[in-house]
This record gives sequence, structure tokens and C-alpha cells, in this order.
Amino acid sequence: MKSVISLVIFLCLVISMCFIADTVYAGSIKEFRIFASGQMTDSGASDCESSNDGCTVTNEGIARGTHIGKGTFAQTVTIFWKSGWQAGSDGFCAPAHGYIVITAADKSTMTAERAGTVCKVRDNVAFNATYFITGGTKRFANASGTGISACSVDKDGKVLGFANGSLIK
Repeated sequence: MKSVISLVIFLCLVISMCFIADTVYAGSIKEFRIFASGQMTDSGASDCESSNDGCTVTNEGIARGTHIGKGTFAQTVTIFWKSGWQAGSDGFCAPAHGYIVITAADKSTMTAERAGTVCKVRDNVAFNATYFITGGTKRFANASGTGISACSVDKDGKVLGFANGSLIK
């Protein structure tokens, strides 16, 4: 009888610990979403399409989203056109990676690394990527997370972006 009572107490303890761990873990993961618009600020060095170093482009603008309110963004993306491939009759795609810094309404910053594919169709460019939040300042100092992002640039250099995923802080 004593062993049955001990077993029941042990199982209750294990189950309680699972609920506590699950609550702590679930409480720290937040949905993260951002919408952004801006302008291309640098389209890369001349003749960078044929370089092994790729083309490094920059853009910046306004961002609005969960956990940041209304803020700003600045991103740098390196596109490796030389490693690219034909995508249909009018398109060309290439691997790319970059970094983005998002400044929240309260001046906290969040940094993320992005890796994905850039595709150019006629005069328009799209960057579809996975992002990895790597930290930041103030309330985002120890932040992490991951998700997907999409960014487009039209022929006039206008940028539109979207990110959706998780934020752990």
C-alpha cells in the first residue's frame, strides 16, 4: 500500500512539473508580426552581379507590428546573382542573406538575420526568407525567435515587407 501511495505522489509531482514547465515556456513565446514600407537606399556596387561577393543592397523605412508599435527598420541584403538560376522566361533567382534592425516606438531595437531567395522578374524584385531574431537592446536584449518574411522592391525602389513568426523574450 505504501508503494502505491508513493507512486501516486511521484506521478502527481511529475505531472505538476510538466504543467509548470509548459506554462513558463508557452508564456514566453509570443506571436510576432510586422508590416513595413520604405525605400531602397543603395542598390549595390556597379557590376556586382558578376562578383563572387554578390550585391549588397540597403533599404529603410517605417515598420508597424506586434510588440514594436510604430517604428522604423533598416536592412542590408547581399544577393549572390552569380550563383543564381533562370526562373521562367522573365525571371532569375539567387540565394541571399541579410540583416535587419527594427527600432520600436519606445526606441528598443530588435536584430534579425535573414536567409532566403531573391527573385527578379522584369523590374521587380522579391526576397522570401526565413528570419532568426538574434537579440537587440532594452526590452529585446535577450530576444530570439524565428519566422518567415517577404519583401518586394518595385522599379522605383519602393519597398514593401511583411514578417510573421515567433518572438521569445
